[in-house]
Amino acid sequence: MRLLPILAAALAAAAPVVSPLAQTAVPLLVDGAWVAARAADPDLVVVHVAFERAEYEAGHLPRARFIPFAAYAVQVTAPDTLRTELAPLDSLQRVLVRAGVTDRSRVVVVGQPIPVARFMFTLAVAGLDGRAAALDGGVEAWREAGRPLSREVPTVTPGTLTLTPDLRWLARASDVRAALAGGGAAVLDARLPEFYFGHSANGFPRAGHVPGAANVPFSTVTRELGRYRDAADLDRLLAGAGAPRGMPVVTYCHVGQQASLLWFAARLAGRPARMYDGSFQEWSRLADAPVTSAGCC
Repeated sequence: MRLLPILAAALAAAAPVVSPLAQTAVPLLVDGAWVAARAADPDLVVVHVAFERAEYEAGHLPRARFIPFAAYAVQVTAPDTLRTELAPLDSLQRVLVRAGVTDRSRVVVVGQPIPVARFMFTLAVAGLDGRAAALDGGVEAWREAGRPLSREVPTVTPGTLTLTPDLRWLARASDVRAALAGGGAAVLDARLPEFYFGHSANGFPRAGHVPGAANVPFSTVTRELGRYRDAADLDRLLAGAGAPRGMPVVTYCHVGQQASLLWFAARLAGRPARMYDGSFQEWSRLADAPVTSAGCC
């Protein structure tokens, strides 16, 4: 009988340590204090996303790993193709595993607002919603608070990661049509007004916007240092665009970058949200898809 406590202690020592972080969901948006308090947790993976690696090399959060935008948003420039589409699931899995993301990980995403929001959207579609958070204000807010930056590239030990697609975050042209036909969702255009009102076609077949879509420029959802407006402000912004409190939204833009920022802002405001990944690049090519340059709502 005296051996039982010894055996139990030995088994406990041999068992893998599961941090509290690995067992809980994380908020959509966190601040530097939240990250700093959990910096030593082995299940916290900080990922710096950017269009160019030079941004990461100039200084990043300690232990942060770099993932380039092109690794999770497919960039195709050939004729009759769509740009900035979701990466294939197996490709995304390899990218995440190389960055040290496992089935136990909780991910904090750092960078400029658009690459971060696009990555958050990608992770949600890959089934990692609730396991990823964006750092409000990114590197600039971290540095402003007097916290250290690093130029070291951490050593990563790959593990096991299982991705299960969650397509409720993704909208297609048919979903936009359904929303316009009274499907219970507001369609929001995240582009700047010059594109919404058709002053520039941006190289697409037609200029203007989806009829019935309200213009909520992506630049209106953040403040200084790229910090998001608070949830109440974002909710009022959406309500002023014709999306009453609680109403689901579908966002779009040129090719699915700016719309991801509006998608993320809508989620911060507590809205069910989907993003039309084909966006106006696809819509303007569809012969039977209506386009207008008149104001909305």
